[in-house]
Amino acid sequence: MIWLKSIFDSDYNTLTYTNIDALPEVIDSPLFYAQQAISKIIQTHSPPYTLLCSGGIDSQAMVYAWIKSKIKFNIVSFRYVDQNGAVYNNHDLDGFNEFAYAHRLKIEYRNFEYFEFLDTEYNELSKAYNCASPQITAHIKMVENLKDTTVILSGNFLTKNQELPFDYDILGIHRFRLANPQIRVVPFFFLETPELSTCFKLYTNTEMPIQGDLFDKTYEIRFKTYWQNGFPVIPTKKLSGFENIKNYFDKKTELVTSMDKLKYSSKDSKRIFDLVYRYKVRDLLGPAPKVLLKLV
Repeated sequence: MIWLKSIFDSDYNTLTYTNIDALPEVIDSPLFYAQQAISKIIQTHSPPYTLLCSGGIDSQAMVYAWIKSKIKFNIVSFRYVDQNGAVYNNHDLDGFNEFAYAHRLKIEYRNFEYFEFLDTEYNELSKAYNCASPQITAHIKMVENLKDTTVILSGNFLTKNQELPFDYDILGIHRFRLANPQIRVVPFFFLETPELSTCFKLYTNTEMPIQGDLFDKTYEIRFKTYWQNGFPVIPTKKLSGFENIKNYFDKKTELVTSMDKLKYSSKDSKRIFDLVYRYKVRDLLGPAPKVLLKLV
């Protein structure tokens, strides 16, 4: 996403990005612009191409774009395991497995020892990229583990009059990319070009049937938006893959004190995982700059 020029303003403590109102008008379909983005990627990054997928609808949409491009690619997805090999994110991969079966795709599953990562590498990576996200730093480590390939992650599309699909911590993987030019990584496929970033026509028809109560409203609109724009993603619950890991840490009450709970009482999450591995780390790193869209 080279078109997004970041500027850190130490006086105002903000990151400034090119205003989407200044982008060229889009006149074609998202699938067309996705093909253009893929053409750009293969011109600037050498093969092989590895799509690093969590399995959600954004990953599925990215994979579908590469299928339509007819460019050869591999799919890698990580299972979050503990030292005994127990898998904590199988629940997040069901829809992806169904999608892969429908399109006759092979997924290479690898194990990622997540608890060991938290104990041994999370703090170092969070300091290196000023990123207080135990999820984003894990994805940075996953990219480092994929050698001799161009790694591509999906990200999410950008639409006018909506909140940005990233905050400062999510952009930690972008800072990782800038700091390591020798590593071939595309951190946000759907932000790779200005046209692809803003070409999605939001779905507003609420009559599209969905089996079961799977979505919150924002996620439902995003799912329907992909369908309306030609991406046959499989409906799944809005999951991060870290739900069972958070459940595990809910029992680790020794990791927080009453003062911790009081200090972070105004935060969105009260769960031990977030208190210990997000809020405490952000305090150590200092306040996160705001991310703004502004004409530069």
